[in-house]
Amino acid sequence: KIAMVGAGPAGLSCAYFLARIGHTPTILQASVRPGGMLVQTIPAYRLPRETMAREIRMIERMGVEIVTEKRMGTDFTLRSLLEEGQDAIFLALGAPDSLSMGLPGEDADGVVQAVPFLQRYNIRGSVEVGRNVVVIGGGNAAIDAARTALRLGAQTVQIMYRRSQEEMPAYEEEVAEALQEGVTIHCLTQPVQIIKDKKNHVKAVSCLRMGLGTFDASGRRRPMAQSQDPLTIEVDQVIMAIGQRLDLAGLTGDMPLMLNDRRFISVDPVTGATSIERVYAGGDCTEGPSSVVEAIAAG
Repeated sequence: KIAMVGAGPAGLSCAYFLARIGHTPTILQASVRPGGMLVQTIPAYRLPRETMAREIRMIERMGVEIVTEKRMGTDFTLRSLLEEGQDAIFLALGAPDSLSMGLPGEDADGVVQAVPFLQRYNIRGSVEVGRNVVVIGGGNAAIDAARTALRLGAQTVQIMYRRSQEEMPAYEEEVAEALQEGVTIHCLTQPVQIIKDKKNHVKAVSCLRMGLGTFDASGRRRPMAQSQDPLTIEVDQVIMAIGQRLDLAGLTGDMPLMLNDRRFISVDPVTGATSIERVYAGGDCTEGPSSVVEAIAAG
């Protein structure tokens, strides 16, 4: 008996290869639909839903059982899975929790995180969007949020990124398409404050112009403020897209997993084994946010 926790690319991939060699694993998925971030955050214009549905049906026909609306820490625990006789457990939890910048005014109405913004749109078909939107970040989630906001009727969509465009982690073709669609990208721009009106709603974003200094630990040149005179951009919605993390509190209960120095699940690089016997992990929950291809490979 083998259980996967999470029906994203890593969990689906792991179940697929286990089924190929004769196992009949079960995938436990918290949301109502399998697919993880593939269907929850990646817009349909990038990944057609019919393609995803066909792949999932193929995996199910191989003998894999996908059980939805089963949340770890609420409906089951690591201990309960092991006690019911699972020979192995593969954790494919992803990194679903958003990082915060801790800016003054970040608690204003109209400040949203990119992942929940995209999830609501992809699952419900609609999400509230402002007329003048600023997206903070330079990854694929930032690009997806910006292009989605345009499609939902925003008049202007601007991306703020503190490094140069060449250093944006988003795919080059996605950046090029966003620019072609009308998204404005302000590179070397660092937000320092979100300005609120008297009703506690977003009114503007105050930011500093940056320049590139010496190289840092990531191998990229460190952004340095060029002036302390802030630039103010008037907006009515701010979408934060600076990264994701994994919050294991409440998920593992009385069986805590060892974490690595990035606060993700620590695993053996060869076997994927965690600090708990018979429990394995892979994908974003061990390495942090990465590409779909890397998540599939982790399975």
